Amino acid sequence: MPFDSAEFRIDPGLAPPATPPWHQRLRDALLKMNGGRGPDILALAEVESLRAAELLKDALNEGLHGRAPTYDNVLMKEVNGGRHIATAIITRLPVKPEKTRLHASRLRILEGHVVVQGHDLEIIASHWSSKLHDEEGVGRDKYADAIYKVYREAWDQDPAVDFLVCGDFNETPEDSGVKEHLHGSDDRAAVLNARGAPLLLDPFMGKPANRFGTHNYNGKWFIYDQILVSPGLLDGKGWTCDPATARAERSLTVRGGRPWRFGSEKGEPTGGRGYSDHFPVTMQLKVEGR
Repeated sequence: MPFDSAEFRIDPGLAPPATPPWHQRLRDALLKMNGGRGPDILALAEVESLRAAELLKDALNEGLHGRAPTYDNVLMKEVNGGRHIATAIITRLPVKPEKTRLHASRLRILEGHVVVQGHDLEIIASHWSSKLHDEEGVGRDKYADAIYKVYREAWDQDPAVDFLVCGDFNETPEDSGVKEHLHGSDDRAAVLNARGAPLLLDPFMGKPANRFGTHNYNGKWFIYDQILVSPGLLDGKGWTCDPATARAERSLTVRGGRPWRFGSEKGEPTGGRGYSDHFPVTMQLKVEGR
């Protein structure tokens, strides 16, 4: 599940207290999901460093109190140059860390592999350019093209590849970056039957923004955070997803029904730093033999 980590930042020169209040809020928000167990696979955006991701992993484990297996794996490659807002994957499931890599120079496109019962799930966690800095969408098209290239190469080798793309796209499912460049579709039959140019199923496409929106700007909701899946995740073999379970976790709100943003150190008027200015999105997966 993709989740904007609300700029989970740690001063690299200081030793922080065990779990500061704002980290507790991020941890507690995550552990409300999946029946109090937390997500089995967590994709994060705006992570400042590998150390920050490791600290979040430790905070999550501290808050589990034995309710579920601990989070043992962090997959991350720090992005060179620019702002330190990389993507990362945290999971309690087995991984192939040697296959973790970044795609395209200076872009936030992380490839990770989760392997259970011998079944490989290839995950792309990405954070596309903001509309504040890329109004025309050229940068976001570049992200979509780079991700689709990775998918196309994996699909060419194995049309049944279990491939999942997630993150903060800063575009809605109907925008050109998602539909035309990433080849997203809400037509399951078309995704399953595509030949030559494979498609990805976007279960958030066509959904009402007032129910599935993840970011609120000037009082209007946008579905910026999404999960797309390959036909291999729809075939009932290896890894399988249930697109009907795709949702925005809209219960993690603060004043006005919006996400509780991280904010400054002085915090929001509602009582300190929150966890994110986007709602997370989730979807249920299962793996053959488990």
